[in-house]
Amino acid sequence: MASLAEALWNARVRGEVIAVDPAQRPANAAAAYEVLAATIALSGMAQVGWKIGAAAQAAIDMLALDGPFPAPVLAPHCLDSGAAIALVAGQSPGLETEFLVGLGADLPARKRAYQRDEVAAAVAFIAPSFEIVACRFKGGFKGNGLLAIADGGGNAAIVQ
Repeated sequence: MASLAEALWNARVRGEVIAVDPAQRPANAAAAYEVLAATIALSGMAQVGWKIGAAAQAAIDMLALDGPFPAPVLAPHCLDSGAAIALVAGQSPGLETEFLVGLGADLPARKRAYQRDEVAAAVAFIAPSFEIVACRFKGGFKGNGLLAIADGGGNAAIVQ
């Protein structure tokens, strides 16, 4: 899995689209998240938040997944309105409208799920934002949800 993480990270940095050998493809969501964790570690970048990928049923179906998935937002890819963004045409960039939810208090991991009122109390603001998505592997996103998870949901940038 480390070689797939390296290939995906290098594709992001170099603006490439890579072919993924069938033997490299994650077999399940757990394996996809292992690749994602290795990719984050390779980046050496601070994580400033999370995005939710495939929040709509149409996206879940298109990706051939069982449901939505979390993906990291890395500090250098979280941009202010008006920032210049280098897009790579070969990565089929797209624009998605999003809600940015900023927390004013931490919600540390715990065994018991947080209740709605606990989460609401931790929210400091909600604002509109945009996500720039890019596909860094050949074949596109359709039917390739596990690769999308491994590649951070195709996130190229969040503009707030």
